[in-house]
Amino acid sequence: VMHINDAMTARELIARLPSGPPLPDDDLALSISNLGGALYMRFTRTRASTDLDEAINLARLALLRTRVDHPKRTFVVNNLGLLLTERFGQSGIADDINEAVTVFGQAVEEERTDGPNKAVCMANLATALWSRFNHDHHFADLDAAIEARKKGVGLWINDTTRAGELTKLTQYLLARYERTYVPVDLNEAIEASNEALSSHPDDSYQAGLMANISRTLYFKFRASQDPEDLDNAIAAAQKGLSKTRAGSEEEVGLPTWLSVLYLAKFYLTRKPAILDDAIAVGREAVAASASQPSHRPVCLSNLANALRIRFEEFGQWGELEETVACLREALHLSSSNPLERATY
Repeated sequence: VMHINDAMTARELIARLPSGPPLPDDDLALSISNLGGALYMRFTRTRASTDLDEAINLARLALLRTRVDHPKRTFVVNNLGLLLTERFGQSGIADDINEAVTVFGQAVEEERTDGPNKAVCMANLATALWSRFNHDHHFADLDAAIEARKKGVGLWINDTTRAGELTKLTQYLLARYERTYVPVDLNEAIEASNEALSSHPDDSYQAGLMANISRTLYFKFRASQDPEDLDNAIAAAQKGLSKTRAGSEEEVGLPTWLSVLYLAKFYLTRKPAILDDAIAVGREAVAASASQPSHRPVCLSNLANALRIRFEEFGQWGELEETVACLREALHLSSSNPLERATY
């Protein structure tokens, strides 16, 4: 039995393997997987791309050495897909996400028994398809991601996981609705968001789930132009904000979203107090973004927009000065992103 240790590189390991076609070998496959796992853990700490590259090479090798009927083969297949997805997120190389989609599809085909393992495979495939859709904008990937997510939702037993999957399904359906305006997608998104909330009524997840419901109701308002739908969207966002935990993404995301909703209501009512509310929650989002700097440019831009509108409506010079200051800071913080710079 070959001795493998964490200090061995993938290249060294491959060089020491027997020549000829790779044959299934359970012990060797497990050792290879363990080494790949150790390299990936080191990557998460050092962010050294060589560790991730070697982990992927080892995951491919482990898959070749794992029997098709091995009870942990699904784990090995999914592991390769997840590593490829991770590298795609780092480099944006299309070959990685294409291979990940193929690998996750293989995992779905090989896992023939409905249950938690199949659900994981469906979720991974849906996530990879969604990532590729956002990269290449091929509509077929969005359709396939929605179908995979729908099939996977019914296989989950854990309520927390099921709620998360329903939330992602809502996101996908709204993305398709934005492009097609087919009412069935909006209706299904509303149903999925409500089901997610009923699946997990625990307060610890209320903020994100209420934000999800608020977004579906806002899309409903855009379709219906019924002020009641907008009021319901605002009420859902307010309830979510009241449940927000310190340090969570919703601490920044919900007040930012609520500001957008208040602006929409201001344009309907022209009431100055509604505009004041939009600015107040916009400031709240900016304050919260101090601990989440990646979100700060968007928060500053959102606040600047509300301030600019109040200046245009009521001519307060101080609002314009603060608008410029917010946009200057947003531009400075986004100096490494040319698309964001063009926006600000």
